[in-house]
Amino acid sequence: MRAAFVTCLLFLLLVTSSRAEDPLAAFQTLWKDSLAKTLAKHPHFELLNHQVTEPGRVGARSMTSAAGLKLVSSALSESERRALIVYGTFKDLEPDRPVWAITNPGDIGNGFEAYVDQKSGKLIFLWIIPEG
Repeated sequence: MRAAFVTCLLFLLLVTSSRAEDPLAAFQTLWKDSLAKTLAKHPHFELLNHQVTEPGRVGARSMTSAAGLKLVSSALSESERRALIVYGTFKDLEPDRPVWAITNPGDIGNGFEAYVDQKSGKLIFLWIIPEG
């Protein structure tokens, strides 16, 4: 329990969150301060910009990057991979390590999931969860 708290605290300090116990708040700050600018011209930007801060719909959980890789690779066809992977590649999810999965499953339509390395606080992968 203590190790998980320390990992969470280090992650949040790296992304300059004011709420060290909350990886979701840290990701939202990271989105506002840098990712939104970087991805502003991406075709899914409007969806992401809305969903990242959508009240009651976005959450965070701890998982491994290997679990994320398995999920994404089984959920997306080859053509969907080209269209729906917004940031990163499958190789970025290796080696296996603890990540924060920041997720908005969507309501009517697509959602998103971002994987943030718990140790470095860096975004390593962001994908659009297909509708259905």
